[in-house]
Parts: sequence; C-alpha cells; structure tokens
Amino acid sequence: MLSPALTPTRLDPSRRGRIVIVDVQPVSRFRTVTTVVTFLGLIRRLLWLRLRGRAESQVVGQTVRETFEHLGGLWLKAGQLLSLRVDLFSKEFCQELAQLQNRSSGFPTPIARQILEQELGAPVDQFFDEFAPQPFAVASIGQVYRARLRREQVYVAVKIQKPFSDQLFARDMMLIKWIVRLLA
Repeated sequence: MLSPALTPTRLDPSRRGRIVIVDVQPVSRFRTVTTVVTFLGLIRRLLWLRLRGRAESQVVGQTVRETFEHLGGLWLKAGQLLSLRVDLFSKEFCQELAQLQNRSSGFPTPIARQILEQELGAPVDQFFDEFAPQPFAVASIGQVYRARLRREQVYVAVKIQKPFSDQLFARDMMLIKWIVRLLA
C-alpha cells in the first residue's frame, strides 16, 4: 500500500495565484537586434548601479530578473537555471531569479483550444466532455488545463505550448550560438 505521504495532492486552483492572460504576438524579424539592445541596456544599468555603489546582490538580481521577464522564452529558462546556482551566485541574487519560477503569463483560452484542435485534428468536444475555461497553471512555454476525457471519464491535465515559442527559442538559440562562436 502506498503511504499517504507519497500520494499526489489534488489540483486545487483556489490555492494558486491569479493567472495573468496576455495577447500573443508573433516573433519580430528584429528579435535578435532587440535582444542585443536589451542586453546592452542591462549592462549599462548594472554598470550604473556599480558606479553609484548600489550594486547589492538583491538589486542586481532584480535588474537581471526584470530583463529576463521582458525578453521571455529562453531567457526565462536561463534565469530559472541560474537561480539554482547558489554555488556561483549570492543567495539574494538567486532568490530574485527564483521568482521567475512562478511569474509567467498565460495566453487566451480560445487560442489554446485552436492549437489543441489543430494537434488533435478534430474539435476539442470530440475528445473531452469537460475542458476548463481558464488554465490552472502557466509556465514560460505553455499552460495547463484541466479536462475530462469523454471515453474514459477521467480527469487529465492538458498542456498546451505557447504560440510562437518554438520560433522564439530558435531565434534566441541562434543568438547564443553566435555569441559562443564570437567568444571561442
């Protein structure tokens, strides 16, 4: 028999924070340029903090976090990974970046349903007799809905990838490859 301490908890949307829904925008042709300009702005702000003697770990972490939130996509993931490196960065810096774990925004449900219908090749109602009107969780590259399978009559979590996230990651990875080649 499985110990009750090891059983998963029920999904309780009331225990989660409010999910912010924003419109999705296609990836700009100038994504690489705007990313480089954003990072140059970050470097300028960090240098200014240092010159003013205000480069405390928490302030630097907040500045980096805000930049990663603005850039989204791959940079959110990079910030999340950096937040785990308490062996390299200060505790305050990592705590600031750790906020990236739960600060993602969602996208409208009609768009999510459209993506799901394209993947399934049929209307959502053909597979699910219940599909939540709002996501119960969001992440940097997708969001999760509660749904009930029509045939099996069981509840499932349906994760849907954000529109354009594959293009966003591809552009950002291209920039990272370029920087690595430049430095190598």
